[in-house]
Amino acid sequence: MFAGEEESDHIGNDADVFFREESRGALCAFNMETGHIQNRLCVGRKTQYTIHACVHGLGGHAGNEFTKGKNAVHEAIFKCAELTRLTDLDKGTTVTVSVINSGGNTNSTSIPDLSEFTVDIRVFSDEIGKQVLEDVAAIMKKTFIEGTTTEYSVDFAKLHPFEPNEKIMKLFHLINQVAVEHGFPEFGQIQLGGASDAGAIASAGVPVVCSCGPIGEYNHNIREYAVVDSMFSRAKIYALTVTELDQL
Repeated sequence: MFAGEEESDHIGNDADVFFREESRGALCAFNMETGHIQNRLCVGRKTQYTIHACVHGLGGHAGNEFTKGKNAVHEAIFKCAELTRLTDLDKGTTVTVSVINSGGNTNSTSIPDLSEFTVDIRVFSDEIGKQVLEDVAAIMKKTFIEGTTTEYSVDFAKLHPFEPNEKIMKLFHLINQVAVEHGFPEFGQIQLGGASDAGAIASAGVPVVCSCGPIGEYNHNIREYAVVDSMFSRAKIYALTVTELDQL
């Protein structure tokens, strides 16, 4: 199965449904995301939510009307600070304020009446995500500067989370066993913060290992590259693994 627009998160189509439904009944899956530079295979990935917020205030003169104006930027700053506190590295949850567009003019003596910001949230499970989004709602509902109002929306990624389980780890160990038996380096394992179509495949109950593609790094960046030789060695390993799938 192939996705020609994976980096756009399947916006405007049902590719996630396609991957889930077409995967049903498969013995296993190898997701050809970029291989980890340290020769690790991915056994778990997060999903991602994007928060788009718009804060409305009341403009005015920064010197003469400081107490009369309702500073939308200040309200956004307070909210962003609260949102970033939802980060919990022990659970793998990260909250990143990624875009802020504020003001509305270039006059530094004015109190801004508008501020828009975007927040990237990554979680390892839908259960964790549900709680995080409840906390987001509480923060957005809270008013730090009286007279400001905030509206927001949530974009839910179509690249779903998946967590290591017994079937996934059994597939990982089989791949490693085959690799070592045929003289290839042993794979490490890793859980990554980026999302992928492996989540939709895992939701179909199919054991899947991700980052199976050629080794490389700097994804989504002009420096992105792949180690070409690794494409051939990895293709051999997966082909050999398919001949041993009765061990699953």
